[in-house]
Amino acid sequence: QEEEEDADNPLPDPTNVAGSSQINQEYSLESLSRQMTEMARLQHEMMNIQNTRHEKICTHLLNLDTRISGLEQHFISDDSAEFLMIMNVCLPFLKFNKMLMFMF
Repeated sequence: QEEEEDADNPLPDPTNVAGSSQINQEYSLESLSRQMTEMARLQHEMMNIQNTRHEKICTHLLNLDTRISGLEQHFISDDSAEFLMIMNVCLPFLKFNKMLMFMF
């Protein structure tokens, strides 16, 4: 009885089972070329943003280093115990600051 039911149901056309053999529009060479161009543009834009940020950070670190050096000169001329205390606090920071500058 099952064989009779199967015989009544027509089989699908085998040429359309796998779908169209045409290239999908989003995978065409022209589309891929546009996508790659856009990706290159976005990468360039990100590099510019990163470079700008890097320059700002380096400028801030240099300004901070200049200000600390100014304080150092002020206290060196003072030759006080206060200078020695401040230098003991600042020296580790200055070393860290210079290390950061080399990282960027």
